[in-house]
Amino acid sequence: TEYHSPPDNFLGSKTQNDSWTGVVGMLKNREVETSCEGFLMTSERMDAVDFTVPCSDT
Repeated sequence: TEYHSPPDNFLGSKTQNDSWTGVVGMLKNREVETSCEGFLMTSERMDAVDFTVPCSDT
């Protein structure tokens, strides 16, 4: 197991050219296989990467 941190220390957002930054970008580009971050499951993120079933909700 290896730990990887995104270069920008950011969860991720969609850029103007439809690529992704942060952890979402690393997942989408297959630089990492999984993440233990607590992402909000937005429709944009759900289109970019696969999510597991939520462990909890608020």
